[in-house]
Amino acid sequence: AASVTGTATGNKHTVSASGTITAALNGLSPSSSTVYANGQTGVVLAKYDLTAASGEDILVSSLQFDFYEATGQGDATDSGDIANAKLMNGTTQVGSTVASPTGTATFSPNLTVQAGKSVTLSLVVDIPSGAVFTTATQVHADFDSSEQSVTGQASGATASVLTNGSTDVVGNNLTVTTGTLTTSLVQPPVTGNVIKAGTGVDLLKILFTAGVAETVRVTSVKFTVAGDVSASDATNLTAT
Repeated sequence: AASVTGTATGNKHTVSASGTITAALNGLSPSSSTVYANGQTGVVLAKYDLTAASGEDILVSSLQFDFYEATGQGDATDSGDIANAKLMNGTTQVGSTVASPTGTATFSPNLTVQAGKSVTLSLVVDIPSGAVFTTATQVHADFDSSEQSVTGQASGATASVLTNGSTDVVGNNLTVTTGTLTTSLVQPPVTGNVIKAGTGVDLLKILFTAGVAETVRVTSVKFTVAGDVSASDATNLTAT
């Protein structure tokens, strides 16, 4: 019979009582330069990555997000500031819509994150036209690691939620404002004489510039003519 000689040493493995999942702000989360307008719907407040460690799949049963005005956590949003909050996994909604969150929104996604894999969730909300952010015209959403329910699928034990050194994963401050429209003169006609009975005379050129918050539709413009002018002095006024 053959003899067996030598030794073979396997790699060491760490045995844990339960798995872990790490939450972090996704790199494509809206930046602090993002501007939304009152009345906009389906806007993304933040994107979060949930990454399960290699030990086991993690079942995400409950997630809580907190809404704050301006920087920090000193002033939670009020009723009517945020509406129809929902979590999206790509184009699929996970959990139910929270119609009227006041400061917080809790979801039950029942989402499984496979061991060693990541899932990106987008927090999507409506901003009512009557929303008033009293501290500042800014809002952000935080992922609160202490208010989550996650379970290891193999161990059946509560999994640890890691946030890279902080209790919360803080979203960027986003500006909320009403739409704006700025007007300015563009190449105003040189002061001089205009031939009587002339046609197609340029009296004024105006540039309309919409703010970054939203598209603005101009439905009516009023011009006032200064000086000794009667209604019959200018006809066929048009704006092009």
